Amino acid sequence: MTATCALQFATELAQEAGQLALRLRAEAPKDFVATKGAMDFITHADQAVERLIRTRIAETYPKDAILGEEEGGEPAESFWIVDPIDGTTNYLKGLPDWGVCIARVRLGQITEGVIALPDQNRVATARRGEGAFLNGAPLRALGNPSIALVQLGYSARIDLGEHLRHIEGVIARGADYRRSGAACVGLLAVAAGWSDAYYERHLNLWDAAPGLLLIAEAGGTSTHAPLSEFARKGSEVLALGESLTSSADSWKTLFQRASAA
Repeated sequence: MTATCALQFATELAQEAGQLALRLRAEAPKDFVATKGAMDFITHADQAVERLIRTRIAETYPKDAILGEEEGGEPAESFWIVDPIDGTTNYLKGLPDWGVCIARVRLGQITEGVIALPDQNRVATARRGEGAFLNGAPLRALGNPSIALVQLGYSARIDLGEHLRHIEGVIARGADYRRSGAACVGLLAVAAGWSDAYYERHLNLWDAAPGLLLIAEAGGTSTHAPLSEFARKGSEVLALGESLTSSADSWKTLFQRASAA
């Protein structure tokens, strides 16, 4: 398939996977939820949705590797990155901030990315060099520095005190913050210009890959570990819309000081 077909394939697959997730939530068997750690849930839906995505990719791109949240995998020259349900707690609670994330990496670059938000009827897509789109309309990561809004991600992998210092630093800077509970939603907010920045001390690549491409194609920037390292170990992520790009160094310093305190 051509690269254009790869984006169409990923878009249709993310939508199909999202509809499966909605059906499974509606059916909700008694053992639907099993905990695997504080604030971290694994569901039959996570597993079933990832299996669907893996099956479709294997059928269509048999030479590509797959790295997924539930079943793992290893990066390769050409591989797909899958988070079947990013924002699982929101999904379980019936909140709209969750999504299906699919991205493709080739030769060390994210080339295609899709975030489907089924409860919001939104699909965000990007292909390297061709822009970012939400339901077919172009995205622009403009934001507004006079009322800067920062999305702050958090997981139990990071000390709570450190996260609270990040919040304190943002407020002291005169900005406001939000935490959506799904990295894909927070990153999309930057790409769409609804927010000005996204920061998380440790993020997995499957949560971030399509959102980072969306931001880049919408005119924003991001800093993180090289993709090969990101895929294996996760990474600190700072993504900025155009409104804050000129002050990128000061925002990096803010979060570094909070983390080191």
